[in-house]
Amino acid sequence: MLIGTQYKLEADEMNVILSQKVKRTNKEGKKYVDWKGIGYFATPENALTELVNLKVRETELKDLRTVVSEINNLHKIILELLPERLRGVRRGIKEESNRKG
Repeated sequence: MLIGTQYKLEADEMNVILSQKVKRTNKEGKKYVDWKGIGYFATPENALTELVNLKVRETELKDLRTVVSEINNLHKIILELLPERLRGVRRGIKEESNRKG
């Protein structure tokens, strides 16, 4: 299952695998795109939680607006992947704060 353009979830009989798209070069010098496993998890929820944490860490916590923006962007991508019956279960931080007042 693709998550945006740079990440995907796969599963084997033991784990859910979070992978990131990477560029590689073979022995002949030809470049190609491949997937690199960046984490192995018991559940899809755990893998998605780690993806959110990874993206937050990538912001280097420069400011709260950047962190919130990244979290909301990831939630949007994740919600688009969910079956329609589960949409609306999770809301982004900005949406939730707007609802409260």
